Amino acid sequence: MINNSKNIFLSFIGLGILIQSCTPPKSITQSGKVTPQGQVKVGMDYCINVPTHVVRSLYQNVDGIVTPLINEDTIILNDQLVKLNKTALAYAIEPIGFGYNFYGRYGIYKHFDVGYKYASGTHVIDAMYQFLGSTGSINEPGEKGMSGSIGIQYSSKKYELPDWSGLDKVQSVLGFEMKRKDLMIPVIFSLPFGTEEKVGNFSFGLAYMHTFLNYGFQSGRIYDTLNNAAPMIIQAIQGKKDYGSMGIFFNFKLGYKYAYFLPAFALYYQNYGSYTLIDGSSVKFKGFTYVPSLGIQINPTQIYYDIKKRKKK
Repeated sequence: MINNSKNIFLSFIGLGILIQSCTPPKSITQSGKVTPQGQVKVGMDYCINVPTHVVRSLYQNVDGIVTPLINEDTIILNDQLVKLNKTALAYAIEPIGFGYNFYGRYGIYKHFDVGYKYASGTHVIDAMYQFLGSTGSINEPGEKGMSGSIGIQYSSKKYELPDWSGLDKVQSVLGFEMKRKDLMIPVIFSLPFGTEEKVGNFSFGLAYMHTFLNYGFQSGRIYDTLNNAAPMIIQAIQGKKDYGSMGIFFNFKLGYKYAYFLPAFALYYQNYGSYTLIDGSSVKFKGFTYVPSLGIQINPTQIYYDIKKRKKK
């Protein structure tokens, strides 16, 4: 039984690697009850990431500004180019977008499970430890009441700007690159609906995320005439930043035994800090991020268990 669960979990990881999307891993759909030992949960959700600082950065006419510059050998620094610089940074720091997330979870110990998620183009691994409530299953129920868990999540991604509104062309002109690593610590509490969440649960909690960024601009063909009498090529910029995000979230799991519907919502606040631009000035970003999602979760272990039970009768 445990071997079958492991095979399902590994197959789901393989499926996730084949699919691409575009939002950061901030949605939280887990409950305070970890996956029971030897069992597997798999699921998918459709997630939207809406950061207020990006909405204020005005994507209008980006394509019209940048397209004529793509094939130019020499580009003169001006206010429009600096605006493109701010737009590229704003998007890469916290993208606005939507995408599908695919995940699998496996209970490796009585109070402990691990998970893999392919979250909008980002590979995510995490682990949860349950410190409150029953660790039983639908087939072997424990005590009733609230559950609580604490976890840690890690993800890493090199960002490529999307082709909508010409942002991929902005990346090419500026020689822009960014790598991002995120650590998240969620604390989750849940109230069960039915024995061992047989018909679902309501979950809520707090999350802290810390983000580490490496970013740079190294075009090699942009010349500064704003700060120098004679045109001077812009030197490459390399920078490192890190910042923290605080979030609150809730989700519902509604269904029965084998499959569940999962609406969820998270809200984060972050001060992203100050970043150097190609003209030597700096820009600061801060704001809220809204993360609604809708998904489904399937319990293949329970399906397998009940089919096997019926065959024995």
